[in-house]
Order: sequence, then structure tokens, then C-alpha cells
Amino acid sequence: ETFATLVSQRILDSKRYELVERGEMDKIAAEHRGALDAAFEQNQGVEIGKLLPAAALVAGRVNETKAEDRVNSKHDSCTRYESGKLVRYSCTRYTRTVKARFVTNVRVFDTNTSKVLVTRRLVAERKKETTSTDGDPDNVDGDALLDQCRNEVADQFFKMIAPHPVQEHAALEEDGALPELKQGNEYLKKGDPGTAVEFFARAVAKA
Repeated sequence: ETFATLVSQRILDSKRYELVERGEMDKIAAEHRGALDAAFEQNQGVEIGKLLPAAALVAGRVNETKAEDRVNSKHDSCTRYESGKLVRYSCTRYTRTVKARFVTNVRVFDTNTSKVLVTRRLVAERKKETTSTDGDPDNVDGDALLDQCRNEVADQFFKMIAPHPVQEHAALEEDGALPELKQGNEYLKKGDPGTAVEFFARAVAKA
């Protein structure tokens, strides 16, 4: 699947946004390709907004997509059993390393205000190795690694534009002279941040 398809599917699955019909977008983009490219390069969201029937526009370019396959070898000393005895012999160890990398620059334009809402460089990398002795190591599916990278970047992009839960760890401080802090902390632990904030405010006013 292409990166654009992966992103579109995530947007549709979220049910948070509506996508302009792909056919309509393709038609308009084909008719105004030169103007769209120029506007994209110059961050001219308002010019893009005049051309495309959307409140926001996601524009991006894939800067790098590759899977490198390399095999390295080194001479070593190996062991094996011969006639029930463990013997050493000279051998060659091979390592096949496949690295996949996917990089894209993405911009989100507000087509009503001409502002660039966000611009990010999204990167995903994968690596897998296979080894062997005195023979070719097993092959690695570089295309599969690239697909994993594309999916990871698509997830990064969707988290960039959509609300999502984030867990943060915080140390809860207490002060014997300010019992309100302890009370506020207790309410936080119970999952009542509203009441906790009230007690924290009292502590601040009292400090």
C-alpha cells in the first residue's frame, strides 16, 4: 500500500474527519499541478485553499524510501564434534543486515487562514539480521521492513493531527505546612483532577 493510502485509511477509520473525494482531488490537482507545487514550496496555504475544496490540506513528500541489503564476513574459530570429540577449525561467519528507512516531510495547511498548522519530518527505521557459518545467511524481506516503516510513519502522522491519550509520570510533592497539597494528591490518585486542582489552588493561595 502507498503511504497516502495508509494515511487516508487511518483518517477514515477515526471517523473524526471527512475526506474530499479522491477522484475530485486528483482532478483538481492535475489541472493545477504547477500552482499547487509552487504554493506548497512557499507555504502559501491560502493559494492552495482557493484551488482545493477543503478546510485543511495535508501535503507531503516522501524524501527517502530504501532497503539496504549487505553481507559481511569475518574469519573465526569454530567448534564441532568429530568422532565424539570437540575440535576447533577455521571458519567464516556471515552476517546479512537489511536496513529499511522511510522519511517524509508533512505539512498541514488551514486553507481558510493560509496558515501552516504544523510541519514535521517523520522518520521510521527497521533493521533485521541473519547469520550463518560457511554459507550464505538467510534472505531478509526488505519490502516487509519498508512496509513496517510506512505504517509507523502513518501512525506518527495520525497522532500528530488527532487527539490521543498520553501517559505521563509526575512526582507528587507534599509539604507539612500545606495539608492542601496532600489532600489534592489524594484526589488525583482517586482520579478526580477537578477537586485536586481546587486544593492545589488553596495551597498556592496559602503559601
